[in-house]
Amino acid sequence: MPFITEEIWQTLRPYIEEPGLAPHLAIAKFPAPAFEGVLKPDKARSMERCIAATEALNSLRSLLGYHPGQRVEARIKFLGDDGAAAGFHREFERWKPYAATMAKTASLGLAGPSESAPGGMVTAVLGWCEVAVMAPEGFDFERARAAIRKKLEELTAHHTQHQARLDNPDFVAKAAREMQEQMQQRAQELAGQQELLRKQLRLLEAN
Repeated sequence: MPFITEEIWQTLRPYIEEPGLAPHLAIAKFPAPAFEGVLKPDKARSMERCIAATEALNSLRSLLGYHPGQRVEARIKFLGDDGAAAGFHREFERWKPYAATMAKTASLGLAGPSESAPGGMVTAVLGWCEVAVMAPEGFDFERARAAIRKKLEELTAHHTQHQARLDNPDFVAKAAREMQEQMQQRAQELAGQQELLRKQLRLLEAN
């Protein structure tokens, strides 16, 4: 709301060192980045890793049924060679606060190369690392797996029906192009949802 953002602006304004600063937010110029050009390759890779790890942590949170405000125990294990491990440790320490905040972790540790995930942790592999989140106390893995299998069966049945119609020459001959495109799009969506559920099932089957 305008009056709230203006209040924030007036609070921050005395601390902004910029000549000709507008007295009110509504007439302030749009902020410009403090740097020019693109990120260097190592910085870009670090940012990509941070984003990928954060997204994986939040996916595991959702899979394990944590509500948005709950804090989780999490860890990351680097899968590169020993020579790159020290560099990754320094990189991890730089973006750890961001990942910990965005994924709402009570703790976010870096596991050693030979360290196995504790029991009750669900792990996702990103290629360059393993991301793991501890399941909440009393989490029923079998019940969660059964729910996903049931959902997967329902999606598979729907996808089979859509694909059968698309493979039917009579339907293709009679249905309008718009209808065919809608059916094709829906079939692709169902296929994507199936793959997501299969991935979730694989993550839970390790426990």
